[in-house]
This record gives sequence, structure tokens and C-alpha cells, in this order.
Amino acid sequence: MDIIVTTPKKDLENAQAETDSGEPYWFRRLPHKPVHLNIGDRVFYLSDGCIIGFARLLNIEEKPNGMQCSTTGKIWPPGWYLIIDAYSWTDIQPIPCRGFQGFKYFKASDES
Repeated sequence: MDIIVTTPKKDLENAQAETDSGEPYWFRRLPHKPVHLNIGDRVFYLSDGCIIGFARLLNIEEKPNGMQCSTTGKIWPPGWYLIIDAYSWTDIQPIPCRGFQGFKYFKASDES
């Protein structure tokens, strides 16, 4: 099953810095373990009112002490972290979508 995560407007600048960094992976913190998500599934990104693309999930890790972003220096709280393959990023035709908190499971008809 795939997942949609949202980037709050207050975090758009950090997200762009992470994208521009050239790091081989990105991460996304979730408050609880996503039970219907598997390695290789797609993580779709909702940004500024549109789903703009996806990347493939590499791993799901619990970080009880949180973690620090090596690009921005931001310290993230404890939680479950999606480790995402930055090199697998695929742009899609933007799909308008209302923002939401957390994440939503999603099954796209096109298995790109």
C-alpha cells in the first residue's frame, strides 16, 4: 500500500533544502508505526495544495530518542521514521488535494 504525507507550509523551506542537498535519502517522521506500509511502497508528497510526486520507501525505523537532520540541523522528536530513497523521486502531474495532518494510505491505479 502506498502513503501520502504532507509538508506543512512552515516546513517548505527545510524540505527544499533537503531536496537540494543531494543526500541519498530523505526521512519523514510519523507519530505511530504505519502498519500497512512495506519496503518499496511509494511515499507520495503533498506540498502547497498538490500531490507533486513520489519516492520509494527504503526502511521504517523507530527512533525513541528522535534524530537530527544532517542537512538542516533540525532536531526531530521520537517517533517512527520513513527512510525514503531520494534518487527514486518521480515527478507527477500535480493533483490538487486539501492538506491534512499525519498521513493517509493510498493505492494508485498506476503502479509506476
